[in-house]
Amino acid sequence: MLDSLLQKFKARGASPQALEFAASVVEMPAPPKARSSAVLPTYLRSANQSPDTFLQQDDLRLANTDIETLRFGQTTSATLRQLAKASPDLSAAASAFNRVGIPEKYTVLSRNLDGTLNEPGTQLIQELCRRFDLLGPTDGGYSAYPSIRSNSESLGKELYLLGACAMEVVLNKARLPEALMPIAVDTIKFKYQKKRRIPFQSLGGEEISLDFPTFFYISLDQSLRTAYADSPVESCIQPMVASQAFASDLRRVFRRAISPRIKAKLSHEKWLASVPSETRANPDELEAYQNRAISQIETLINGLNPEDALIIWDILEVEYLNNGNTTLSDEYKIFSSILNSKLAAGAKTMPAILGHESLGSQNIASTQAMLYLKTVEGALVYKLNEIYSRALTLCVRLYGIDAVVEFRYDKPNLRPESELEAFTSMRQSRILEQLSLGMITDAEANLDLTGTLPPAGAPKLSGTMFKTSPTQNISTPESNTGALEQDLSGDAPRGKKS
Repeated sequence: MLDSLLQKFKARGASPQALEFAASVVEMPAPPKARSSAVLPTYLRSANQSPDTFLQQDDLRLANTDIETLRFGQTTSATLRQLAKASPDLSAAASAFNRVGIPEKYTVLSRNLDGTLNEPGTQLIQELCRRFDLLGPTDGGYSAYPSIRSNSESLGKELYLLGACAMEVVLNKARLPEALMPIAVDTIKFKYQKKRRIPFQSLGGEEISLDFPTFFYISLDQSLRTAYADSPVESCIQPMVASQAFASDLRRVFRRAISPRIKAKLSHEKWLASVPSETRANPDELEAYQNRAISQIETLINGLNPEDALIIWDILEVEYLNNGNTTLSDEYKIFSSILNSKLAAGAKTMPAILGHESLGSQNIASTQAMLYLKTVEGALVYKLNEIYSRALTLCVRLYGIDAVVEFRYDKPNLRPESELEAFTSMRQSRILEQLSLGMITDAEANLDLTGTLPPAGAPKLSGTMFKTSPTQNISTPESNTGALEQDLSGDAPRGKKS
C-alpha cells in the first residue's frame, strides 16, 4: 500500500522532500482511542458513582447551625467553602470578587509566534468560543458543559478561596475540542515522578493521572516551597470566627440586658397566709405547693401577648426590668471596628465593599474602590486570561494551525456604560489614527474596536493616511458625577478676606 501511494505521488511530480514526508505520515501508527474526558466531575463523591442514585446535595441547615462550629474537624479548603456560604462577610467578598472582576465582554484572537495576527486562527477560535457558549455536545442529549462566563465564575471562586484554578479541554470522538470544563482544585494532588511534578485527581479513594496536555492548572502567588497553592483568604478564618462569636455574644447580651423583660415579685408573707394550714405544717408539701405556684405565675406571664391585660392580687407585684442607665455602646463600636478591619484585611477586600465603612467619607470609599479594582484585576482578570489563552491555544493547534491565542477580558470599571462613551470615542480615535499611519493592520483595528474580523469586502485602510489631521485634539467631556472624580479639598472660600 505504501509503495502504491508513493508511485501516485511520484507520477504527479512530487519533490523528493514531499515523498519523504508522505512516507513518514503513512507509516505513522494509528492513534489510540480517544477519551472524551480524562477528569471525573468533581461534584462526585466516588469514582464509581452508582447510576441509580441521586447525586448528593449539600445542605448546611444554617437556620439551626452555629457558624462557629463549621471550623471543627475539617480541612482548610472545606472550611473556606462552607464559610463562603454561611458567613455574610466572606460570601459578600466572594460575590463581589466575581461580579466586579468578570466583565461582560472579552476579545479573543490568534497570533503567529512572531506576534503578527493570524486571521485563520482568529476566525477559528472565535467560532469555537461561540460553540462553547451556545452549542452542546455533538452527540446530542443534555449539555452539562458550562459557558465561558459560567466557567469563569467557577474558576474565579476557586481562585479567591483556594488560590488556584484548574480546567480541562474536553475532546470529542474525533479528538477535537468540544468544551471547557472547570475542576475543583482541592481534588488535585501532585506527585514527583520522572523529575516532574505530575498532577493526579484524588476522588473517593481513586487516583486518576492528569498528565495530559488537555489539563491546565494556574496558581495565584505560588510559593516556591510547596507544590500546592495557598489560599489568599485563609487568614480571614480566625477574624471571621471571632466576629461570629462577638455577634453571638452581642445577641445574647441584647436579649438579656437591653430588651425589657417582666419581673414578678411575690410577697412571701401574704402568699404564705393564703396557704392552707395543713400544707404549711408539712415542709415537703409546702415546698411542692410553692414550686407549683411559681410555675403557674411564670407560665401565665410568659404566655401574655402585648395587648393582654394582667389582673393580679396585691400579693404579686409586676414591673419591667431593664439595664438602667448603663451602656457599653462605645466599647461595642470599638471592638466591632477592630474585628471588621481584621476581617476585611484577611478577605483581601476593602471595607467599603463589605459595607464596613458606613461612616467614612466619599473620598475614602472611592480610593478603596480603586484599590479593589486593581486587586481584582491582578488576582482574577489576568489569571483568567492566562488559563483561557493556554487552553484555547491548544484548541487552535489541534486543528493544525501553528499559532497561539490571546484571550482578554475587558478591564473592570465602576463607571456606568453611558459615562464611558466619551472614553470609548477617544480610544476609537486613537486606534483609527494608528490605522491611518499603518502602525496596525485592518484586522487588528477591527478586533480592537468590534472584537471581530473585518467583514468581507471591507476597504483596506492601513497606511492610507485617511486621518487628515492626526494630531487634532479630541474633546472628551466627562460628567464628573462619579465618586472617583470628587475633589479631595473642601468647598471653603480660598480668597483673601477684606
